Amino acid sequence: MRGAAFGSYAVNALDPTDVLLAFDRRIGELGLDDQSRERIRQLVTARATRALKGR
Repeated sequence: MRGAAFGSYAVNALDPTDVLLAFDRRIGELGLDDQSRERIRQLVTARATRALKGR
């Protein structure tokens, strides 16, 4: 078995906090008003979280 590659899987739930904070900083640079930023967050956050969880 030496040298055999084994697949690895995440043992614990992934924490999307850092990714979502970075995304929020990026959309903050766009100069949008608060309502527009919130709408983008609503549309993207659930989808990004699902993607990070591999669904």
